[in-house]
Amino acid sequence: MIRTADLRSDAFRRATNRQKPALPHPTANAFEEQPWRALIEAGEPGLRDYELATAAVYFGRQIRSLRRDMIGASFEGLGKREVLRLAVARANRAFMLIRCRSRAPAKRSPDEANAVNLQGFAHRGLGGNRLQPDASADAVISGMVDAVPHWFAQAAVRGERQASAELDFGLLGARAEGAFSIERSYRDLWQQVLWEPWSLGKDGASYTLVPKDRDEALKWYAWALRQEAITTMPGVLDRFIDYQEPGEEIAQPLQTVVEATVRGRALRIQTAKPPKASAGRRTHALAIAKASYLGGFLDQPLDDDFPEITAHLLSLAWMVLDDLAECLLKSGYREGLTYPEVRSLSFGVPRATLLSTLRTCLGVSPALAEAIARWLTSDPADLGACFRAGVWHRPLIKLDEEELLLLAAPICVGNGVRRIERWLQDSKLAERLSSSPPGILYERDVRLQCAEALEANDLMKDGEVSREGLKAAKKDGEEIDFLARIGSVILVGEIKCFLIPTESSECYDHRRKLEEAAAQAERKAAWLATHRDVLAQLLKGAKADAALTFLPIVILNQSAGSGEVIGDCIITDAHFLKLYLGSSSFSSGAVLNFATGEFEPLFTSLYANAAEAEGKLAATLSHPPGLKIYLDAVRWKKTPIPTREGVSFLIDMPYLEGAAMHSSDASAIAKAFLAENQA
Repeated sequence: MIRTADLRSDAFRRATNRQKPALPHPTANAFEEQPWRALIEAGEPGLRDYELATAAVYFGRQIRSLRRDMIGASFEGLGKREVLRLAVARANRAFMLIRCRSRAPAKRSPDEANAVNLQGFAHRGLGGNRLQPDASADAVISGMVDAVPHWFAQAAVRGERQASAELDFGLLGARAEGAFSIERSYRDLWQQVLWEPWSLGKDGASYTLVPKDRDEALKWYAWALRQEAITTMPGVLDRFIDYQEPGEEIAQPLQTVVEATVRGRALRIQTAKPPKASAGRRTHALAIAKASYLGGFLDQPLDDDFPEITAHLLSLAWMVLDDLAECLLKSGYREGLTYPEVRSLSFGVPRATLLSTLRTCLGVSPALAEAIARWLTSDPADLGACFRAGVWHRPLIKLDEEELLLLAAPICVGNGVRRIERWLQDSKLAERLSSSPPGILYERDVRLQCAEALEANDLMKDGEVSREGLKAAKKDGEEIDFLARIGSVILVGEIKCFLIPTESSECYDHRRKLEEAAAQAERKAAWLATHRDVLAQLLKGAKADAALTFLPIVILNQSAGSGEVIGDCIITDAHFLKLYLGSSSFSSGAVLNFATGEFEPLFTSLYANAAEAEGKLAATLSHPPGLKIYLDAVRWKKTPIPTREGVSFLIDMPYLEGAAMHSSDASAIAKAFLAENQA
């Protein structure tokens, strides 16, 4: 993994407010090239400074031209309220269309010749055009929602004038959406160059964005895919087959929205006890969160003024919004877009009506209902917060003091784990996940689960996991989170609970945290190697005179970084470590018969006996087979973005090739299922 030291330079520090004088970002309205040019002209710049300056000037020119020639002209004659309504209406209208297009193929069975990988199927392209490259439904929806704050920026400079009824809102909205999509792309590309090891290059007449280390860039994409599979695919399978893991029932609101009708400009909401038929859809996201590392954080207070507000309570409120959104989406897709249709599709909800609904459905006081609504509302006037954190976790858009607009896509298909992480960030709890009481409980749970997994493994009799961490008892002592012995190998682990990185700046911070954690693990392993008496007290098989190998590891709560080696330390994750300790093989996939619901798991072997388990431990942790599945199925493609010069800017982008995830075993089982069904 490329180190953060390789990304730091004078220009980087000045552009990230770590050094004065600060350098302006090319996304700023007041961007000037001169400070960046002066940096280059002042002396002999390093390669990193030169790359950043080149990117800042290039993207600054593209964004300035885009705003002057396309974005500003798109909104002539519109007032602030019309821009906000059009932003939400366009997004809701597009979501209706995308959902219809993406759902239709899912009803078909796998083809006769091969198996269909469910995750690859979910990432299939919808088809593209000159302005919109081919992309998956998830990517299109993400781009659409991520562009909403750009609409807010235009609303902020508009007056309160009333738009002409003769305006073609369909054409106007399409032009603005295309321009904002390009602006958002350039903003993201600049952040990628600034925070990650990517740089500008040339491909003939076109500029390109390319990774400095292609293999590492693939890993970041594969980590995200693997994490997606770990958190969501069990729930997806539950929706296809009549099977549910026994466990705690997921709470639901006391009541929820069962009907929402609009008459004129009045919205009437009817509530009732949550219908059992839709319970799976309603509770799906919370069930995933409870099963993840976030389970221990769901009931932590998020608001100093209202300690009743927790991620759990906000998730119950989200279920109410989900049912409301589903009711409003029944109005259907419209081809045209007149202003009355803009009003209708912006899903306006009177604030008083929403608060009354929350009080009824959640059984909370008026003051608490107000606080819940604030936690779920994005204020377009607070542009900094909207651009920094997005609107995915705050899908109610403030139109004015009396009315909120409902953005359907984040509510209906947003990532529940990521949403809760954003709430934790807003509460500042995210800054101390590992040291918080739930973080400490998570460490304990990792030790306990690993110990139980190893004890149940009949092949691994010569091994043990300490159920207790080591507290620093002496002045020169060390605090160690995790200790285990596999034969003669001693695992010395740092357990870390980090938020899953998605933004470029978060990826940089994640690198830094991994480097720090790896240094801690190495130091503690070295200390333990010279304090064998302490080790013998915690691991009975680690005799003081035994020949032992000390292996420092960092154990993460998620995938990003798993398999990396920093110095002598291996980064792994709790999910895979438990699999390795618990069994000689793991379920790496499954084949599902869509017609009958029959389910056949596929297994990948890890080791054949205890000697192999010990001998292959380091190699397997540093090359996890669960990640290799994705690395082998990721491909590269060049995605074009329009430029002011008329020559497309090309981005090297990884994508998942679903067909490459089919194993021969999966295809054989699929054919057998098909033959049985035809018989």
